[in-house]
Amino acid sequence: MKNYGGSSDIDMEQTATWDNMQQRFKCCGTMSYKDWHKPEIGTGDKNVPASCCKDSDGPNKCPPTGLPFPPDTERIYTDGCYTKAISEIGVPRLIAVVGAIGGVELLGVIFGCCLAARYRNKHYRPR
Repeated sequence: MKNYGGSSDIDMEQTATWDNMQQRFKCCGTMSYKDWHKPEIGTGDKNVPASCCKDSDGPNKCPPTGLPFPPDTERIYTDGCYTKAISEIGVPRLIAVVGAIGGVELLGVIFGCCLAARYRNKHYRPR
C-alpha cells in the first residue's frame, strides 16, 4: 500500500495488483478503507483509491483520483481485503497448502539426515 500510485515499474505493478484485488473481492485496504488514510501506508494524496468504489459506471462513479477523506461510505467498499481473501481462499485449503509445504520440507530433512548418516559410515563405498 505504501507504494500505491508510484511512478516506478514496481510501484505501478503494486498499484495494479491492489486495484485488481479490491475490485475482485469488493474490499478496500487491508483491514478497512481507513488504512488508506494512515500516513505510514496510505496514498500520498490521502485519497481512497477509485478501485474501492462500488459503482464503476453511472452517477456514483468515483473520480480516477479516488475519494478524499472522509469518503462517503455508501459509495465505497468498507471491509478490508485481508478477511475477504481469507474467506475466499478458505481455511481448510490454506491449512492443506501449508501442510503440504511442511511435509515436503520434512521429507527433505529426513533424506538429508539419512544421507549424512550413510556418508559417515566408515565402510561406505560409493558404487
